[in-house]
Amino acid sequence: MPSEKRLKILTEAEIADLFGPPTLNSNDQRFFFALNEIELTQCRKIRRRDQRCMLVVLLGYFKVKPVILSPSYHQIKRHIKFVCSKCFPVLA
Repeated sequence: MPSEKRLKILTEAEIADLFGPPTLNSNDQRFFFALNEIELTQCRKIRRRDQRCMLVVLLGYFKVKPVILSPSYHQIKRHIKFVCSKCFPVLA
């Protein structure tokens, strides 16, 4: 039976809380997903709408907690839908 030599400091729940996407209500979404002029200028350089929305979501997450996250789509789809509808609506 191999012994585990790795020291565990954080529990699984603490790891998920630290490195998982933050839980944001609608006011938090409006605040953290808002772009300043510099961010908007850089965002406009991206051609594809879906990539722009992902940039805004990940940038907003970084504003909440400055750690690098790699969330799955199912973890962040609610936030992506918010950004796509409010920040980059499809023009008819």
